[in-house]
Parts: sequence; structure tokens; C-alpha cells
Amino acid sequence: MCGACGSSGQGNSEAPHIKQISELYRSYVAANRGQLPRDEATLKAYGKNLSPQLLEVMGIKDVDAAFASPRDSQPYTIAYGTSKSMGVVIAHERTGVDGTRLVATREGAAQEVEEAEFRKLASEK
Repeated sequence: MCGACGSSGQGNSEAPHIKQISELYRSYVAANRGQLPRDEATLKAYGKNLSPQLLEVMGIKDVDAAFASPRDSQPYTIAYGTSKSMGVVIAHERTGVDGTRLVATREGAAQEVEEAEFRKLASEK
């Protein structure tokens, strides 16, 4: 599946930021028997109720700040709803920078991909 795992994502210093959302999201799904978070408020409340130690393991210093990209300064687009609505991409930058976007996948990968690769990943189920 990893056509998007090219070298462009591995060296990006901002990719770990979207990994925070990936970790929080995956933790929520695991704790809720496969159910996706209903909305941003639900996922944030879950994160704010986790122990500081667990948040540290996830790389999260500030739950609220984890929901916005430091690259394009916009909130991440996150897949909320039912498990039927979950595709490969669980979170991504709305705009990105210089024709690339940071994406987080349901498998836990966080990477920078070019726009064409993003569109391909976003359409996969």
C-alpha cells in the first residue's frame, strides 16, 4: 500500500505533528471498540481525559494544538463518523504547502505526499 511512503515524508520535520492526531485517533478507536469519534469535540474531550504520561508517549504536549497544522495554520481535516466512512486517510492538511500535504493513515503512518498521491490515497477505502 505504501506508494506514498517515499522519501519526501520521511525527512519532513512537521510530519511528527500530524502523527499526534493519528495516535490520539487510533487510541480513541481502540478504546471504543472500533467506533470512530463522532466529531472534533468528542476526540478532544477524549484526549483531554488521558493521563499526561500517555499524552507524552503520543508526543502530545497540548491537545488543542494537535488539531491544527503548523505548516498551513489550518485545522486538520479528520475522518469522523461511522467505521464505514473511514478510508485510508484519517487526517490531512486542508491546504498543505508547496503542492504537498501531510497525511495520517489508519495504519499509523504520518507522511508528506504530493497532491496527486494525496488524491489517490484519499479515494482509497
